[in-house]
Amino acid sequence: MKKIILAFVLFPVLLTAQKVKVKKDDVYIDKVLVGTIVKTKDSLKNKLFTYSDVDGNPLVIYKYETLHSPIEGDEEVYAYNEVTIPSLNIVAGLDIKNEYSQTRKKVVPYFIEKGILNKDGSLNKEAAQSYYKTVPEIPLEITAMYNQELEEMNDLDFIEERDMTAKPYLVFKNSSRETIPYINMISNNNYILDTYDIKQGDVVIGKMITRFKQALTSQPGQKPGKTGDPIVFFYNNKGGRVATAELGFTELRVHRYKWKLGRIKHTWLKEENKSKLYKEIAGYLVDKKAL
Repeated sequence: MKKIILAFVLFPVLLTAQKVKVKKDDVYIDKVLVGTIVKTKDSLKNKLFTYSDVDGNPLVIYKYETLHSPIEGDEEVYAYNEVTIPSLNIVAGLDIKNEYSQTRKKVVPYFIEKGILNKDGSLNKEAAQSYYKTVPEIPLEITAMYNQELEEMNDLDFIEERDMTAKPYLVFKNSSRETIPYINMISNNNYILDTYDIKQGDVVIGKMITRFKQALTSQPGQKPGKTGDPIVFFYNNKGGRVATAELGFTELRVHRYKWKLGRIKHTWLKEENKSKLYKEIAGYLVDKKAL
């Protein structure tokens, strides 16, 4: 699975007394040239905007930033937006919203509306220092997810007292819906999560969670269903994530050993075949001593 997990800040349409225009790279406020805004791309080919004054001094840099999952590595990325104010040595992670509408024309009005830039386009140092005083470089939500994955990596304690001749099976526990703002491709970041106990004989040896995209529906009151192929997570009995299966790519990764098991048999086209495949994967993980 090669998955870049995208997330963007929604810049609102702002009504200000000033009329901000961008012609080529030049920024005008009420027809007065106040600076330039240049769009470039980072190493992941995501947008980066640098707003500078008329002398070429960078005032505000808005960029797309990422943090690699400690479990998934390069396969999964937590994305957020970052603002840098070079003259004040400020680096802060901006809150994530669900839509993407950044343009060069909206960056300067956005920071004027926030009070970070004055109405003439100059930097308001006092407001910037106050506004970003308690804002961390990496958003707290991403830090929490990252730390949780670190705990999962360090908490791989496996059960040995069980009937190893018995085939593992699944027991459905519950279904829930969750919005995950940092893991979305464009705007639909609503998921349906089904949780199962993985048992071998009478012993619970772990759990499995399937994560489906929630289908969009236009009928009021109708319960949303699942859409697409699921991502399936396997955990040991203490909650440590031991494997992830991306059924759309029929690929299984085992984190305990930091290697990929490669492609697996894809029989997921029907729901009953999905259930059969889940059991096959659980048995495979037991055979490989990953569960």
